[in-house]
Amino acid sequence: MARALSRRLGIPYHEMDALYFAGPGRRLNEAFAEDVARIAAGPRWVIDSLGYPEVRDVLWERADTIVWLDYPRRVIMPRVRDREDMPVHAGELQHHGPGCYSAHSGVKAWNRRAENELQR
Repeated sequence: MARALSRRLGIPYHEMDALYFAGPGRRLNEAFAEDVARIAAGPRWVIDSLGYPEVRDVLWERADTIVWLDYPRRVIMPRVRDREDMPVHAGELQHHGPGCYSAHSGVKAWNRRAENELQR
């Protein structure tokens, strides 16, 4: 949706996961916070996530419009489970689609926390 919104408005689009995993071999980008701050200092931009804690404040301070997609659990959980089932080799990041990467154990931990929270 962010990509489509960017095209429609003629505003540069930036994929948060692509910025985060921009190091050699798709490792974590050591300049991530600086890269995001540079983008956020620009006059117009669309970013597909405000979720990374180290840049959340700068993005929330600079954003003038936020589109929040509130998918129901029945949509989210199958996607999380699909990610869980993908093979990962020795702690490497696993690619799950354009710009989407995760560490296998992190997805499992998130899934357990989400399931516990949603059951309360």
